Amino acid sequence: MAAGGSTLGRKQGDAIAALLTQRNVEEAARTAGVGARTLLRWLRVPEFDAAWFGGMGLLDRYQLGLCALRSPALARANAASAVPAPRLCL
Repeated sequence: MAAGGSTLGRKQGDAIAALLTQRNVEEAARTAGVGARTLLRWLRVPEFDAAWFGGMGLLDRYQLGLCALRSPALARANAASAVPAPRLCL
């Protein structure tokens, strides 16, 4: 068991952060300092998988919050521009 009561070790925590920020498993593994096969194996561990999906949920909520803040500004910019702004948020 890792420090602080977590069942994930430091490398696994680094790997989750890398999975959330890198384009693919290979880049995430390289960033976290583990092999791609190790990272793929960790993804089959229920606790690791749950932590990764939990991180994805945090990112989704963060993005929704940013979209809520950004939408009024985009609407004003779009109204003032002849070129419509791209739709960035769902």
